[in-house]
Amino acid sequence: MSYPMPSAQASTHPPLSELAEQHGIAVMTARKSIKLLVAEGLVVSRQGKGVFVPRTPTAEESPASGAEVLTMLHQLEKTVERLADRLTAVEAQLDGSQPRQAE
Repeated sequence: MSYPMPSAQASTHPPLSELAEQHGIAVMTARKSIKLLVAEGLVVSRQGKGVFVPRTPTAEESPASGAEVLTMLHQLEKTVERLADRLTAVEAQLDGSQPRQAE
């Protein structure tokens, strides 16, 4: 996978040792965390140059706020309720249209 070179707008992170010290974690933990961020495409790592955030995410890429998540959950809940009502109506129609079997 090829990443673009960091632009003048890119921000750089401190060295791993400094990052680990700032957050009270081991250097290996910081290294693994950076590898995960690189794998997700959120940062670019250049040996001898540092770790860069290539750009600020757009609004569509940014995570939803807590309020937005609650709104989405509420909408999902309403949709599930409507689907459950429709399923109940279809089941009732099927039960009414099929002849009963003799016991």
